[in-house]
Amino acid sequence: MARRATVRRVLGTGAVIVLLVVDVALVALALQRDDPTPATPTPVVTLPDPTDEPDPVGSPVDVTPTASPSTAEALAPAPLTRLVVALDATHAWRVEVGACTDGGSAVATSADGGKTWVGRRSPLRTITRLRASSAQAAFVIGADATCSAAMRTTTDSGQTWTGGAGLDRSWFRDPASTVVIHTSRGRAVRPCQGGSAVIDLLPASTTRATVLCGDGQVRSSGDSGSTWTASGSATHALAAASDQGTDTWVARPGADQGCAGITIVRASRPTAVVGCAAVSLAGVSPGSVALSAAGSSGWLLVGDRTLRSSDGLKTWHAVGS
Repeated sequence: MARRATVRRVLGTGAVIVLLVVDVALVALALQRDDPTPATPTPVVTLPDPTDEPDPVGSPVDVTPTASPSTAEALAPAPLTRLVVALDATHAWRVEVGACTDGGSAVATSADGGKTWVGRRSPLRTITRLRASSAQAAFVIGADATCSAAMRTTTDSGQTWTGGAGLDRSWFRDPASTVVIHTSRGRAVRPCQGGSAVIDLLPASTTRATVLCGDGQVRSSGDSGSTWTASGSATHALAAASDQGTDTWVARPGADQGCAGITIVRASRPTAVVGCAAVSLAGVSPGSVALSAAGSSGWLLVGDRTLRSSDGLKTWHAVGS
């Protein structure tokens, strides 16, 4: 009887253990079936391509082109060998400066916005200033073979010329020296600093005038040339024109300002481009870029080419030779 009781106890205990194991397995299986969370896949990491990295958002990109050395050398600032004097959108005078010893001066006029130029008789071997009051009347100042300054006047668009009075009361560049100008008081002065050449001269009245210097400085006088003060500057400046106010327009090579040609800037703000004249500068000689403004009309000579603006020197188009 004792053995039977022992066997029953052993069997009972084993059954309980089996039932417990089965229950645990069933609970685990139920939990797996009821778990809504999907298995997390193994992430795939892609390394960035170092050859295809975009610019960061908001980062500035420098797109300013740089002028080539050949362009800077070809258009080094030099005293003007050509002049243009605009009267309005239609009429202008053009001058080849020439030289005392070699001559070569020439005068021409345009009555069709620069599309064509009519050659006129030149009264002097060299001409360093022309002032016109109309399409018919003008005076020039220059010199003969001895480089002695002289004035000539015309009233028939340059077909004939006569001697003029008032040389000692007029502003003009010296025919023999590139660093000297003559003032309205009859004095010879050097307005630029450090022996720099005078590139262009812009008389405004008997007492006021402005010069563009070879070092890019723009200097002005309000006392008939007795004293000169800085009024602006522009690197590589080639020519200048009065804006009929208190500032000066300056023409310069535009490659370093995003212009394939000549840019127009103000001497007071030379980094801000006012206009761009798209024109090839290949073969353009130093001194052969000239600028003039009459109201909103602008005239620009670049070598043998004429360009015009009708919107305050902002946009330009070629019109003739």
